[in-house]
Amino acid sequence: MKRFILGLFFIIIANGFVNENLFAEDIYLINSVTPQFVRVGISDNSFSNYLFDRISFTSEGDFVVSDNSTAEYEFKAGEIANIQYYKGIFEVFKDTKPVLKMENKPYISSVNGKPIGIVGLKRKGKQALYSGSIELEAGITKPDKFAVVNVLPLQQYLKGVVPNEMPTNFGLEALKAQ
Repeated sequence: MKRFILGLFFIIIANGFVNENLFAEDIYLINSVTPQFVRVGISDNSFSNYLFDRISFTSEGDFVVSDNSTAEYEFKAGEIANIQYYKGIFEVFKDTKPVLKMENKPYISSVNGKPIGIVGLKRKGKQALYSGSIELEAGITKPDKFAVVNVLPLQQYLKGVVPNEMPTNFGLEALKAQ
């Protein structure tokens, strides 16, 4: 990654010597890049299944389940949203009480930036928590199943995934290179 950035920097400088205005425009574009988003599929505890027929979410902060158009329900911190999918309909429950039905895919998002947890899902023996938002995508190959997708900015994703791929005993320089 460092080589790529360094190479890009040298290309920009070389272009700057050829055309002064190009250098200024390139620097402006680099500084004004909008964040890229990553969509990451979430698997079960065994890392072998990416499709679900029901799942439950919670958070230490308030969170919303919506279809990004008309249907929306806000859950308070610590409450559990149970979601199931059957015959093309997502149904959302607060405990056992139905609170939403939607044909469009549900989005789960934090109201105050607290991560969203998937009840019963563990990563490294701890409750699985996800930054960003969660989308539920209806299954194509299995019509009564859905995929759970974490959507978050690329930089935020890298901050979470890179340290988990490198043992701490490798040292700071190895982590930086990664």
